[in-house]
Amino acid sequence: PAAVAALLGARDPAHQLLPLGQDGFLAARFAERWGDVRGVVRGMTAAMRPESEPESECGQALRPGSAMSRALGTRLPVAQGPMTRVSDQAGFAAAVAGAGALPFLALALADGARTRAMLTEARAVLDGRPWGVGVLGFAPEEIRNAQLEVVRQLRPTHAVIAGGRPAQAEALERAGIRT
Repeated sequence: PAAVAALLGARDPAHQLLPLGQDGFLAARFAERWGDVRGVVRGMTAAMRPESEPESECGQALRPGSAMSRALGTRLPVAQGPMTRVSDQAGFAAAVAGAGALPFLALALADGARTRAMLTEARAVLDGRPWGVGVLGFAPEEIRNAQLEVVRQLRPTHAVIAGGRPAQAEALERAGIRT
């Protein structure tokens, strides 16, 4: 690692390695689409301001009632990600749903009783609106199994499994929970 680290950098491209992330393969497409820095800035600006081109694909995707909104069952095409100690409160979920997005309750390492309390309260305040839970796929099996039992019983419409496996998602999908 020390030998490779010494070779990394961008000051001398002839003798140094340029570190790239997993999206490095997109460089050619990026260059074809925007050409130069001016094109990049204009393209990014247009993407962030879809109202400037209401008929554009981006402009339609970000509007209320878009295909993603319909898929989520929300007014806006936005899903709030589960955040431990932030989105584990029913009031927070209600505020997110009230603003038109899909709320997710973070289950983190809550035991079965705490999970039941959180989901029961959330289901009551969300009153039929779509909502989801965030489960840690790598949580201790005993905790995760207790959470998933409650999830299957109280049936949020969606679930996210962070660090999970396809089999974990498949079990929730079979129970009718989009995962």
